[in-house]
Amino acid sequence: MIRLDWRIRGLILAVGLASVPAAAPTASTLVLSQAQLASQVQSLLQGKASRSIRWGVCVARADTGEIVFAHNSDDLFLPASNRKLFVTALALDRLGPDFRFSTPLYMSSSLGEGGRLRGHLIVRGVGDPTFLNPRFHGGAMNSTLREWADALWTMGLRDIEGDLVMDGSNFASGEQAAQGWIKDYETAEYAPRISALCIAGNRVTVNIRPAEKPGEAVQLSLLPPNSVVKVDNQAVTGSRRSADTIAIERTDDGPDHLVVSGRVAAGAAEQAQRVPLEQPGLVAGEVFRAALEKRGITVRGLVRAPNGNSNHGQDAHATETSPSQWVRVAEYQSPPLREIIAVTNKNSDNYCAEQLFQAVTFARLGRTSYADAKKFEEEFLAEVGILPHTASFEDGCGLSRLNLVSPQAIVRLLGYMATHKHAAEFINSLAVAGRDGTLAGRMGKQVQGRVRAKTGCLSMASCLSGYVETRSGVTVAFSILANECGGRIAEAAAVQDRICEWLVNTNF
Repeated sequence: MIRLDWRIRGLILAVGLASVPAAAPTASTLVLSQAQLASQVQSLLQGKASRSIRWGVCVARADTGEIVFAHNSDDLFLPASNRKLFVTALALDRLGPDFRFSTPLYMSSSLGEGGRLRGHLIVRGVGDPTFLNPRFHGGAMNSTLREWADALWTMGLRDIEGDLVMDGSNFASGEQAAQGWIKDYETAEYAPRISALCIAGNRVTVNIRPAEKPGEAVQLSLLPPNSVVKVDNQAVTGSRRSADTIAIERTDDGPDHLVVSGRVAAGAAEQAQRVPLEQPGLVAGEVFRAALEKRGITVRGLVRAPNGNSNHGQDAHATETSPSQWVRVAEYQSPPLREIIAVTNKNSDNYCAEQLFQAVTFARLGRTSYADAKKFEEEFLAEVGILPHTASFEDGCGLSRLNLVSPQAIVRLLGYMATHKHAAEFINSLAVAGRDGTLAGRMGKQVQGRVRAKTGCLSMASCLSGYVETRSGVTVAFSILANECGGRIAEAAAVQDRICEWLVNTNF
């Protein structure tokens, strides 16, 4: 008998998965023995529907830690968005479910006569994924900035002689993507970059509208409006029968320089494409400046966004005073972490996961980079009992093609979090089969509410890991990873669903 060194004595059953009362065991519901389960799963993985797909599976009882089925469970696989399980577990463990990110607003000196600030206005970024994120603000992007502008006006501020500084010092820069991110991600809306100060999920929307006459350049606009993103418009309006061939590419001659090319039919509806921002701090600064000036507050200086490894007081355009002399005038506080990880896991939000990977490290160390974040996480994984050769990650969201993990390592993490003091928050952050998140439309009615899991999908990978509450009252942790899927992602997902349905109906 193989066991994982957990310390689980039914704690999972008290949280999360117990939201649906277990049906009383009957001959009709408990159709499989453990031996039958193993036989059927093995046949399914080797059958025609799974042929040419590389599978890794690990299933373990939660009450004993006994591995009841394993297939290539020690091999390494691309986890896709199953990677988010590790990031959200790290966040809960190191920060706790009630933690709130705080983004402060400072003046570099006291307010002078006539409402004049003879210095700079400074926003100090901490990597909060909810800052200026419409998903957490009822669809509004800059409500926080408007509130700050109103508060500054009320306190008497009328004129800023210095700069508007969007301070991202000691935080990784969005101009450098994670290792293993491919070129296709450069303009993919699902691959936003990281930033100490964020806006609109660190993406800019390029709105494209045909001109009135064929042959004329299309009309472009940006949301949020800004001068940071430079757009070379090479796209033209075609005839009413023209095919839509609009494409957006990123140039190599500087950050946030885009080329829009192709053709769009005359009379076509306006279309919107979202593209990752490399300098979201600068864009957020321009939006803040517009909010201040709309409120009647003049900003005479520049918008700056120092980041990376520059330190306060050492930047080429540093403020004249040290941070100890700054005057704190406002702050934005995020929702509690439990809400952030629920959005991250249930919706498989790449932006939130990538930001959390850095923000958790920054909250504890006061600095972060991809190297810092990886080292910080490795300390947590060692505590879980996951060795480096069984789990290696380059990013936070799971897009990197260099991420590798074994199914057994995932199951070990799931077991560890099942006995964690924040187990309820972790388990409840996962999508529920047939009910919500990325599992809303998966699995039959007979298992609804009994499977909580994290999905994951890349062009060649389909992954599903989480917890199953069986009808016999036993909870199991599972990881089903499929790689080398080619164009058979849907078939792989169907196999995962079938295995989960069998698990629900197995008499453990």
